[in-house]
Amino acid sequence: MEEEKFVLNPFVENVISALSNESRLLILHKLKEKSEKISSLAKALGLNIQDTHRNVNRMIEAKLLEKDLEGYLSLTPLGKMVTILFPSFEFVIKHIEYFHDHSLDELSEKFLQRMGALYNCELVNGVVIVLERWKELINQAEDYLKVVTTQAPLESVELAFQKANKGLNVKLVLGENTIFPERYAKLLRQYNIEKLSVNGIFETKIIKRVNCYLVFSEKEASLSLSRSNGDVDINQTFFGKDPLFLEWCNDLFNEIWESGKPSNPYLGQKF
Repeated sequence: MEEEKFVLNPFVENVISALSNESRLLILHKLKEKSEKISSLAKALGLNIQDTHRNVNRMIEAKLLEKDLEGYLSLTPLGKMVTILFPSFEFVIKHIEYFHDHSLDELSEKFLQRMGALYNCELVNGVVIVLERWKELINQAEDYLKVVTTQAPLESVELAFQKANKGLNVKLVLGENTIFPERYAKLLRQYNIEKLSVNGIFETKIIKRVNCYLVFSEKEASLSLSRSNGDVDINQTFFGKDPLFLEWCNDLFNEIWESGKPSNPYLGQKF
């Protein structure tokens, strides 16, 4: 059977070409806020009026913009859709050095299509800073804490146990590849986690292998991805409070949670 060849729709090529210009991207995002005339648009963006005319006409040809009888420019339905989809691409390009050595292979396509939800995230560098941010995130949690972890830093683990003892609902996904601190079992007993598990306050599931590090509450979320070699990299971690990011993380957690098997906090291990 002959392999099907990919053929780029000429109109798609036209739209991509129309977007491959900084001024036109500025125009697109400015018109997302409200309709503008060319003169006010050029002034607001600090652009040359002749260049703005040319760029606007180019975008009208690509069906990204439309002009009414009074001369006001606005986004077409296609233009509005592009402003929704484009942040995903912008996010990856914004962190191009990071994604040169970090893999998205373990994420379902539905999450890749929504990468724009991470656009307003901050990429935090350095294990010490990341650990401090995790402690702050856990401390501020009031309703729940959800964690998928391949490593369990002692201070963060103990803080989560303390919060659970105060009634915070904690859901924890561990993998067979998760690294435990030496005092893990002692902390489980110290904070009576087995009793909390029976009462449904502290829930644990286990999966074959953890491929990301996810820590989030109702207020803030963090995400660490795997390097190309498969090891989860907590040295560089995304943090954010954007509702879209929180929703993205919650959906990812739920997918991982549903794939796991219920387990007691000891995971059947001998410590």
